[in-house]
Amino acid sequence: MVKLLKNNLSFVLMVIVPTLLSVFYYAFVSTPVYLSESKVIVKTIGGGETLSGLGTLLRTVGILDNTVVFGNLLVNHIQSRDVMFELDRRFKIKDYYSSKEWDFLKRFNPFGLFPSYEHFLEYYRDFVVSAYIEPSKDLVVIKTRGKDPEYPYELNREVLRMVEEFVNEINRKVYGSAVSHFEARLEENRKKIIEMSKKIANFLNKTGVVSPEQQIAVLLQTTAKLQEQLILKELELSRLQSLAPQNPRIEDLKREIEEIKREIKNNMTKVAGSPSSIGPLAVELELLKAEMNLLMKELEANLSAYLQAKNQATMQLVFVETVEAPVIPDAPMEPRIFKNILTILGISFVIWVLYWFITSAAREHAE
Repeated sequence: MVKLLKNNLSFVLMVIVPTLLSVFYYAFVSTPVYLSESKVIVKTIGGGETLSGLGTLLRTVGILDNTVVFGNLLVNHIQSRDVMFELDRRFKIKDYYSSKEWDFLKRFNPFGLFPSYEHFLEYYRDFVVSAYIEPSKDLVVIKTRGKDPEYPYELNREVLRMVEEFVNEINRKVYGSAVSHFEARLEENRKKIIEMSKKIANFLNKTGVVSPEQQIAVLLQTTAKLQEQLILKELELSRLQSLAPQNPRIEDLKREIEEIKREIKNNMTKVAGSPSSIGPLAVELELLKAEMNLLMKELEANLSAYLQAKNQATMQLVFVETVEAPVIPDAPMEPRIFKNILTILGISFVIWVLYWFITSAAREHAE
């Protein structure tokens, strides 16, 4: 027996010993690990737009797929420092996974050499909370581990809550940045229109000009009637002066003619004879109205752009739907004892076979 072991010492050391050590470890040392798993899917309202050509090809391989893009963003967030620190604040995960209740292979920093959060971040990503995209179903899978059933379940629920907060924050930023610019422009338009409305109202109150076209038309119509009266009066005066130069009616006609001329002059002055006439005021009023029309058109254009931006921002909103909620595990799922032992046995045997071929070839060469 001793001779047999001596002749096959390499096999014993390289295959039997590692396998027996793994059996001992998994049977008496290894800490049972409970897993809690959840699955979510990321969607956008505008995720179904049609593409053609290169866009279709890129979407086929997942480059332009919104689910993949936002899924990767979600995975990166779950495994970020921010989430790790928040979980540590709420659940003291660093202390929990540094506990001696874990075996030395699963425990964080078992020898006390690397206690920093930088090293714990690697441990957190590898063991505490693992997140990845399930390619066949475009699902984000979140797994949490613990040495008791309740802890990974609560941890997984907290991660899901933080995922929802993260997505809501993305939506607020996307929506706000897309819409706030146009909201500011609309507010500026509103202030300009209010200011112009006050300016027009003050102008109307100050000048009394409400409808210059109608006022000018009335003045011109009145002036035309006065001119007709003037012609009639002048004809009557001319007839009396030729037929009855001593008629007392002549002086009355002259006074009436002068009065009519003064009224005609006053009317023409009101129309365009001075800076306070209706004509210049009408021009100024029309300029104010034209400026108001430009502001209204600018408001209409900005409102249209605002609604379009709002619609596009809405199409980009992200929604996370929980496809599979976490549950409290009723049995440990790790380690997979038989699979791991067989894996160690197989790897050890392959290494030994390679070693045997190399040593055999070396001996043959020496001989």
